[in-house]
Amino acid sequence: METQSSSNNIDVLRSVINRNLKLRNYESALYWADKVMTLSADNVEDVLVCANCLYHTGQYHRAVAVVKNRIDLKTNAEGVLLIANCYYACADYEKTALVLTEFLTPAARTFHHKSSTQQLNPKTPTDSHILSAMHLLLGKSYEGTGSYDLSTEQFRQALVYDVYCHEAFDKIIGHHLLTASQEQELLDQLPFEEQCAGEDNCKTVSTLYRMQIKKYAGHEVLSIPSEMCALEENLDVIVSLAERFYCNCYFRDAYKITSKVLNKEPFHLKCLPLHIVLLVELRKPRDLFYLAHRLVDTYPTNAISWFAVACYYHLIHNNELARQYFSKATSLDGLFGPAWLVFGHSFAAESEHDQAMAAYFRASQLMKGCHLPFLYIGLEYGLTSTTKLAEKFFMQAQAIAPDDPFVIHEIGVIDYQNGRYRDCEVKMKQALSIIDSLDLKKLSHLWEPLLNNMAHTCRKLRKYEEAISYHRKALILKSKNASTLSGIGYNYMLMYDFEKAVEYFHKSLSIRKNDSFAMDMIKIAMDELVNDLNFNVKVIDSYEPLQIERKLNLTQLRQDTTARDESLPNTPQYAPREPTPQFGSGDQSGMSIEMEMSLDD
Repeated sequence: METQSSSNNIDVLRSVINRNLKLRNYESALYWADKVMTLSADNVEDVLVCANCLYHTGQYHRAVAVVKNRIDLKTNAEGVLLIANCYYACADYEKTALVLTEFLTPAARTFHHKSSTQQLNPKTPTDSHILSAMHLLLGKSYEGTGSYDLSTEQFRQALVYDVYCHEAFDKIIGHHLLTASQEQELLDQLPFEEQCAGEDNCKTVSTLYRMQIKKYAGHEVLSIPSEMCALEENLDVIVSLAERFYCNCYFRDAYKITSKVLNKEPFHLKCLPLHIVLLVELRKPRDLFYLAHRLVDTYPTNAISWFAVACYYHLIHNNELARQYFSKATSLDGLFGPAWLVFGHSFAAESEHDQAMAAYFRASQLMKGCHLPFLYIGLEYGLTSTTKLAEKFFMQAQAIAPDDPFVIHEIGVIDYQNGRYRDCEVKMKQALSIIDSLDLKKLSHLWEPLLNNMAHTCRKLRKYEEAISYHRKALILKSKNASTLSGIGYNYMLMYDFEKAVEYFHKSLSIRKNDSFAMDMIKIAMDELVNDLNFNVKVIDSYEPLQIERKLNLTQLRQDTTARDESLPNTPQYAPREPTPQFGSGDQSGMSIEMEMSLDD
């Protein structure tokens, strides 16, 4: 009778514990869990419940002691996982990895389930979920020690054991641990059909994952997949669509989408990095100023808050303060790749090439599957006239993203510099073919240099009319560009059409009044018109010092960053009239880069 009464008492207290856990009253749950553990004579399940309560109240070392003293860790996977989580919460990554690797060795894979000891079977749903959680935690511990290759493999294993383990997938995608082709290969290998309940569920899970993998300009369908219609109002799905617009440089369309998301959820952490990048790209310092303040007030320990602050200062040309806050963001989250990228931009904006490359190299170590760090390193080497090293890093970027038009464009620029005009033409046309499906009238001005550079290449190959047509397309994207107008005028000079040449050189001078090249060309053209002298094309063609502009929109805020991949403009055009604000008290990263490089004919 006493035994039955005692059993009923324990059951009542267990229900009390469960109720308090559900209500997140962890202190109350802990008090009664401790009593039940004693009453049940250290029943394994009750010990784990008590240790779990200790974990939720922050008593990590006590939780470890409770489990170690009462459970045989060689036969209980849940106990091992709980201890590992406690060590991880204490930032003791080496002990976390040690506990998990000891258990995950084949000889030690036994599992305590319902008072029986048996081999851990990955094909059993309960066992596979525990294995997935273990590999996820092991991957996070390797990440904490900087062993990124090891962490990537553990995240892969976590997904293989449980395709619903989105945290592992997000780690791989969000931190750019794999290239685009490797991401696709991973998805093809995941056992969706085996683990998902039914065809519809399988299609939903696989499509959601495929929407999050890397996106490149000119390759994305700018709409939500038909099989996702039921989720078209889901904010994560909407953000993925915004990333597609961003990667194709449709910044205003992307901004409308992210604004809609943040109106519904002002602190949607997946949307914020992309929205911040768009505010910089669209030159909206006031909006970025207020957003940064709200984030600092709400999430003072989150890297995204200080990233927003740093981006604001970067936008208004205060790069010294920007670097302080980028440094703070990376100290809070050392794996936040976009912050390292834009940290480099803040140095590049002031022509501090060595410091910029140091930041980009750090980004390349963190984002092994992202081509942007290598592309930016190549740009810095290009600016220091080290074209061989620049080409080497551009090739590394192309190995990761073979179809990215910005990478192809930069390789074409190197060909131009080295006098390989035929090769340059092939590269430029390849880049143009990728974006050919995009609406020219809606394209960002960031594509304009590609069109102008194609025109310069055509001119070198004596294709003057074709060169003029590309310059005219560039004017659609950026109508008041003196270099483009001079380029058109120069081609007319080479075609002996001096009247039109003078017309366009005058238009160029109306924008850039001290353009010595345009003035010299006008003088030559006027002399030819007045004196009707013989015109020597070769003389003029060897004279021209036109510059080829290099301007890139690079970032994937997988971003992503997601954004997805997130970089920022380092040549903002205006700053707010209000006084420069100070954020905090004593506290000290798809984006565009504008550069010019002389290319003498």
